[in-house]
Amino acid sequence: MELVIFARIHAREEQEKAVAEALREQVPKARAEPGRMEIAAYRSTRDPCLFWIHSRWIDEAAFEVHATLPNTQRFVVEMQALIDHPFEARARSRSERFRQRRNAPTSAAGDGARGPLVRRSADRPASSAADSGLSVQPLLTCSRRPRSSRGRA
Repeated sequence: MELVIFARIHAREEQEKAVAEALREQVPKARAEPGRMEIAAYRSTRDPCLFWIHSRWIDEAAFEVHATLPNTQRFVVEMQALIDHPFEARARSRSERFRQRRNAPTSAAGDGARGPLVRRSADRPASSAADSGLSVQPLLTCSRRPRSSRGRA
């Protein structure tokens, strides 16, 4: 079952360039891994220290292989020295996302709309007005690999 990973990365002061460079080095390496469907790194347009990694994997086993590779382990160690929080990624399978959306409360306006797509957890309140929204620009992106032209001329 497809697995989607979101990793939030908030650089320590004066470390945002090092984080961006580490992402620019790691994302191309992950592109070549078997089982990777898509990977993208993003940087907030409002907070230069805030980055996100979004990746899709064919299944949890493919992500586990990725997590055990030496270059991935070096990347995690490097990130831990550059960020101001524990390194963490959240995983969701397609069925979990569907269940969550189907069971989400509707808006108070009664228009049938679901709650916000991005929610800030109660233990991590917005630190400023600029940090309260989500506005990002692509840092590095990669879509699905092109299909091979098996047997085609």
